[in-house]
Amino acid sequence: MGNMSYCRFRNTNQALDDCLTALDPSENEREISEEEEQAGVEMFRRFLEYCIETEIIRDYDVTRVSGVFEEHRTEVKSNL
Repeated sequence: MGNMSYCRFRNTNQALDDCLTALDPSENEREISEEEEQAGVEMFRRFLEYCIETEIIRDYDVTRVSGVFEEHRTEVKSNL
């Protein structure tokens, strides 16, 4: 179920905080599943594409976006 229109940005902002914490190895040592990794990369890519379309940014490196998830996954595995 999607967010209600009167609180979608507030709820999504809280969910974004949770997602960013999940990418911080000092905050979260659980491995991200492959499905979550793919969804995360797609979410970041879509947001960055929006930022390009609205001229907030000029470009981004999609391999770096993927790398953030891969680095987290590698670091978590090496700590086990």
